[in-house]
Amino acid sequence: MYSINSKTKTQLTLVANKVTKDHEKYSYFLKDQKIIFVLDEKHFCFRRFNWKIRELFGKFRNSFNVDLNSFLSIIPNVFHQSVITCMINNSEYFNDLLFNLKTNKNNQIINNFIINNKYQKMLNFSKLMVQASNFARQLQLMPNNYMNPSTFAEMIKKNFKHFSNLVDIKILNKSDLIKKQMGLILSVGNASNQKNEPKLISIKFKNSKPKFAIVGKGITFDTGGINLKPSAYLTGMQYDMSGAAIAAGVMYAFCLNKMKPDFAVVMPLAVNEIGANCTKVGDVITSYSKKTVEITNTDAEGRLILADGITYAIKDLGVKSVLTIATLTGAIVVALGDMYTGFWSTNSDNIDLFDKTAKSAGEYVWNLPFNQYFTDALKDSMLADLVNCVEKPSAGSISAASFLKEFAKSVDFIHLDIAGTSEFKARGKSYPIPVMIDTLFEYVKNNFYGKSK
Repeated sequence: MYSINSKTKTQLTLVANKVTKDHEKYSYFLKDQKIIFVLDEKHFCFRRFNWKIRELFGKFRNSFNVDLNSFLSIIPNVFHQSVITCMINNSEYFNDLLFNLKTNKNNQIINNFIINNKYQKMLNFSKLMVQASNFARQLQLMPNNYMNPSTFAEMIKKNFKHFSNLVDIKILNKSDLIKKQMGLILSVGNASNQKNEPKLISIKFKNSKPKFAIVGKGITFDTGGINLKPSAYLTGMQYDMSGAAIAAGVMYAFCLNKMKPDFAVVMPLAVNEIGANCTKVGDVITSYSKKTVEITNTDAEGRLILADGITYAIKDLGVKSVLTIATLTGAIVVALGDMYTGFWSTNSDNIDLFDKTAKSAGEYVWNLPFNQYFTDALKDSMLADLVNCVEKPSAGSISAASFLKEFAKSVDFIHLDIAGTSEFKARGKSYPIPVMIDTLFEYVKNNFYGKSK
C-alpha cells in the first residue's frame, strides 16, 4: 500500500542525490535516517533505474517516506511521468499483497510518496496505471484453489462491469469451444473437472474493428500433464497465467484512461491436469485453424492454447497484427535470466520500434531470431502438420516461438516470453510482477490509437 503526502511518524526517507566520486550511479546507501539513491543526471538510463529501484523496495521491510521531488529534480523531464509510475509500482509489488489469507494483517508496509502539486496531472495518470498493474497482479497472486478459468472469468466480469459502456466481453465456455472445434485448448483442459473447464475470453471496445490483439496465456496451474513436472518445478505454477493477467491489465489501463484504441485482448484459459481423460503423448489434435498437431510433450501446453487464441484473434476478431505474451519456456530463463524479456517479430520494422517502446517504459527486452531451421524441425511428424515440441533440447524458446508463428502466417506477429521476468526474487520469496504492462500500453497507444491509427 502507499500514501501521498501524508503526515507520518516514519523517520526513514528515500532521497535522490547526484553521483559523486565516492558512490557509483544507481547505488544506494543508508545515512542519517536516509536511504540515499545515487543518480547520474547527464546519462540517465531508465531501464537500469527501474531495476535498481525494484531491488531497493524488495530489500527494505519497513515503511518509509519517498521524496519523489528529489528524484524529479535530477532526472530529465522527459522521464518524469514514467518515473512516478515505476516508483509507486515497485513499492506496491512487495508491500501490497492484494490477495492475502493471513489471519494477522496488522504489519502492513505503507510507503508515503512526497510530491509537489505541480506534478498532480502526472500523478493522476500514474495512479491509474498502478491500479491496472495491481489488477493484473491480484490475478497472479491468487493460488489455484482460488483461481481457475471460471474464477478468472468472474474477476474479469466484476472488474470491467464499470466499463460496460466501453467494452464488449465475450466468454466462450467448454461447449462453445467444442462447437468452434478449438481442439488445442480443449486438449489441454481434457482432464479438468467442471470448475476447471477451459474457456476463452475476449475483450474489445464497442463499435470497433480491432487491428491488433494481445493474446495472453492463461494456464491457471500447470502440472505438466502426463509429462509430469518434478516437484521443484511445480512451485510457482499458479503464475503460469501471467500472460492472460497482463493482457487483462493492459485493457484495464485503457478503460481507466477512457481511451479506445483499435485493439483487443484474447485470453485462452485452462488447467493442465492429470486424469483419465488427459491428453497423451502421441495424440494428434486438430486446431481451430485446422492444422493438426502431434503431442510429443504434454508440458508444452501453453503454445497449444495460444495457437487457438491466435486463430480466434485473426478469424473471429479480424485483426491484422497479433502479439502473444506468455510464461512459455524455461529455456528463456537459461538464455536471458530474470532481467530480459525475450521477443520475436516477423516484421523487421517492429523490432527497433518495440525495443524503443520498452526502453521508454524502463523494461529490458532482447530480440531473438526466427529461422526456417527451427520450423522444419517442428514439421517432423509422420501423422500431423506439426509436433508441439521437438526432441532436440536446444533453443527451446525459439522453437516455441516458431510453433506459434505457424498460426499467425497471415498477419504481423510479435511474441514475448516472460517466463524469467514475471517474478522477482526478494525477501526469500518470488513476487509476481505484471511485467510489460507499461510497454504494451505505450505500444498500443502509439500505434493503434487516435492519429496513430
